[in-house]
Amino acid sequence: MTWQRVVASVCAALLTCAVSWAAVCPLCLQEIPDGEKYCSRCKVEMLAQTLVVGEEQKLADAVMRARADYEAKLAALEKYYDSRGNAERLIQVRKEVKDEAEARHFAYVYWEDRLPELSATTEVPEAARLLKEADATRTAVNPFNRGDRYKAAAVEYQQILIKYPNSTAVDSAAFGLGEIYSSSIVGEPARAVKLYKLAYLANPNGPHDAIYRAAQVCDGDLSEYEHAAYYYWLAAKRSKSWLTRKQAAFRLGQLQKKDFGTSYSLDEKTPPPANAAPPRP
Repeated sequence: MTWQRVVASVCAALLTCAVSWAAVCPLCLQEIPDGEKYCSRCKVEMLAQTLVVGEEQKLADAVMRARADYEAKLAALEKYYDSRGNAERLIQVRKEVKDEAEARHFAYVYWEDRLPELSATTEVPEAARLLKEADATRTAVNPFNRGDRYKAAAVEYQQILIKYPNSTAVDSAAFGLGEIYSSSIVGEPARAVKLYKLAYLANPNGPHDAIYRAAQVCDGDLSEYEHAAYYYWLAAKRSKSWLTRKQAAFRLGQLQKKDFGTSYSLDEKTPPPANAAPPRP
């Protein structure tokens, strides 16, 4: 009958819609077609950030080359004055060599900024072995060798992310590195936030509250309250832990009273804000 065909058509349309738009972008929670990982806007944002890192890397490499050339020429000048027996000039150039050796040289682009996209999809026995060793080293109870343990664990975590970017160990490895960088021993909270975010994006449904940890570090260590509000909003919407969702929602509410993250709503009927894009580092 006609009404039965109409009902069947409506049901088929609803089912098709549900199948075609079954996922959400992990960065802004907008609905995306099934099979996609990010919405088109976040893809553009991420591509733009990749291009920025590439340009920054070129400039940083140029600085390193210029520094190496300067140091080589300085060494040649020292050798020249030494061979000529010019004591006055030799003292001066050696002071400059000493000053250069003691100058602070920064790493403007870190190795994690150049990683390919991480995706925890493939079982890799070697990555699983490295992860097990690194976790055991990092979480050992001896407090007196924590610095050495963190260094050893960080090397293994790094190997996983560089060598096995599609292994099921990458989200845990990135999270473990985030815990190391956010610790008082290492004290690099900005890098920790990047690694927590990498852990979350590698496996948005993973076992770690990585995005909540990113919020805590932005909030407590970096005083980046707008970014913290964004990550608390994500944690309140996405965390598997009921307690974490409640804690994230509570802190988001506190920040919103201070006019941070006011566009983020936890009301299920309110769509994600149009500006819910990944914050730039």
